[in-house]
Amino acid sequence: MKKLLTLVSFFLTASVVSPQNGVTPVTLKGDACRFHASVNSSISAGAMSGQGTGQRSPSQITDTICDTLHYPLPGTVTYYFLSSPNSGYISGNNSFGDLAKADYFKIARTAKYVTSVVYGFAIAKNTSGSDRDITFALWDTTGANGSPGTMIASQTLKLSMMVSDVNHGYLTLVIFSQAVSVSGSFYAGVILPTQTGDTLALYNNKDGDVTPGTAWEMWSDNSWHPFSADESWRINVMEAIFPVFCSFTGIEANEPAGDDVYVYPNPTTGRVQLGMVAGTHRPAVITLYNSSGLEIDRILPSDNNNHLSGLDLSGYDPGLYFMRLQWDDRVIMKKMLLIK
Repeated sequence: MKKLLTLVSFFLTASVVSPQNGVTPVTLKGDACRFHASVNSSISAGAMSGQGTGQRSPSQITDTICDTLHYPLPGTVTYYFLSSPNSGYISGNNSFGDLAKADYFKIARTAKYVTSVVYGFAIAKNTSGSDRDITFALWDTTGANGSPGTMIASQTLKLSMMVSDVNHGYLTLVIFSQAVSVSGSFYAGVILPTQTGDTLALYNNKDGDVTPGTAWEMWSDNSWHPFSADESWRINVMEAIFPVFCSFTGIEANEPAGDDVYVYPNPTTGRVQLGMVAGTHRPAVITLYNSSGLEIDRILPSDNNNHLSGLDLSGYDPGLYFMRLQWDDRVIMKKMLLIK
């Protein structure tokens, strides 16, 4: 019954969603919404159609299908803060000393890789005088009763980056250095700062907008609990955590399995690498095309069979690009999204 009394007091005070009492409804600002909408629509758009000399139709290529989980949040985007005598945020730092916040995800496709995760922070403060690293992580579901278990991947960003994103109304993009293989269910979340004066809190939707809720938290004793549990907040919500995952589909029978080849990070802010399973392929010619099908770069075969020379897209305009790999009579096409 750790948090129930506080929540009851909170709802008696708030009664309904109100900017003045307990619950403050806030919508994601324009630039952030446009950014993530473009990520979601562009990487889900499907294969590149055959255009121009030497290109192949979608029925002849192996394609990378990417999607964004839980975007947009269903219902009303908001965040909850605690009433006196407690303080802080349900989806972030609070006087109970919560250590982490995460959301549960379930995917059905095979050959899946999480390339990045987008976070919507409502609150980000750095007044401790030290710009500390914040850890973003993926966990499997091997914990007690399917709770977060082993951390399978992590990436750090400086707290000042989240502060800047919140001040400008942006979402925070966390790109993993390598695509992370996931299967079935997993958790994505953030480990909260513990230094006095440093604060993070995520957006979420309103209680009841999703049932059951998918939000989880790690208490000060390192145990994990869903927000919906009787001993916790007793609310069903989804937090603003949006993993970008890719599934590889092989079309031609003579081509290698799609999960043998992956592009990371994707989306990217500039440089991308092409990863291949050791011994799977001979070196390939890499050709880069823009969204109009025009060739804009080419890389000759590399001697490195596992990780071919990367492409630097930082000099190009943001948008959708395609990487074509060719060796002998085989062709594979990969989509990449450049953001800035």
